[in-house]
Amino acid sequence: MPELLANPPWYVPSVVALIAVILLFQGNSRQNKNMKTAGLICSLIAAGILVMATVLESTHEALARKTREIAEAVDKRDWPKFSALLDPEVRFYFYNGRDQLTKGAEKSAEDIGVKDITIGNIEINEDANAYQVDFTATADLSIASRRAPTNWRFFWTRPTPDADFLLFRIDYVPDEKLGQDAISNRLSRP
Repeated sequence: MPELLANPPWYVPSVVALIAVILLFQGNSRQNKNMKTAGLICSLIAAGILVMATVLESTHEALARKTREIAEAVDKRDWPKFSALLDPEVRFYFYNGRDQLTKGAEKSAEDIGVKDITIGNIEINEDANAYQVDFTATADLSIASRRAPTNWRFFWTRPTPDADFLLFRIDYVPDEKLGQDAISNRLSRP
């Protein structure tokens, strides 16, 4: 139910607002107080749905925000923030665990000279136990003469239903320009 309130289908407030307009118009033309009251109530319900959708954060919005927070933490070299977004058992290539990945990310970010990271093309899919976030990250690298776009897949989960999302797996998604080894060969080994 909270997800439906945070991200209602576009037609729900539209239909309720249309019903409100019809009831208000008919109630006014017939001088029917009950119809006008029902129209006013429908107007308030439509407005309430829109307010809830604006105020509440949907799961997809939260995952997109968390994904951007990871990129921002790397960009700003905020390693405590980066670490706080990771599951204790996070995996990425040869890194196993939060501490190992945080140390590796810190050293690799400095070695590669990652800066000015932007995230785009976010696609979110729900799996049985996790949420998969596919996206493109573009960054300036000191080892490259231009901004380099790369494709990534993050897997987020909640340890408990009321807990915040934690990143538990990171996959680099190779493309025709950059193969699987393009990233792993440049990472600092644990």
